[in-house]
Amino acid sequence: MRFVPLGLSLVLIGCGTPESPNCYARPAWVLSGDDWWKGLPATAEVPNRNKIEVTRSGSITWNGQSVSKDELRDLLRDVTELSPQPLTQFEWEPDSPCDAIEQVREQMSEVLKCSGSRNCMEGPDLRLP
Repeated sequence: MRFVPLGLSLVLIGCGTPESPNCYARPAWVLSGDDWWKGLPATAEVPNRNKIEVTRSGSITWNGQSVSKDELRDLLRDVTELSPQPLTQFEWEPDSPCDAIEQVREQMSEVLKCSGSRNCMEGPDLRLP
């Protein structure tokens, strides 16, 4: 039996390889809940938001309603026409398929221009209803 130091095993568990991608790690271009709030005053109002979720089965929901990938793209395009543009929050259930997670991320990045903006958030945030 080989012994692997605990610190090393934790590092290895978090790594994705081409054979098993780590799609659950938030990409750097999208803000976490904590990052989204940074720099805002403590009295900042909770933003209007839309919520996208991916289920274990790979289904996509928009504010709790099932949508297709094409419908999601249309809804994201509609969001860009609103002023002010509401926050779009993305979450997924544990064990959701990576391809569905990556497809939603790709659409959000392309349509909402998430990088460098407060248009998008990934992951839960207890401050949001």
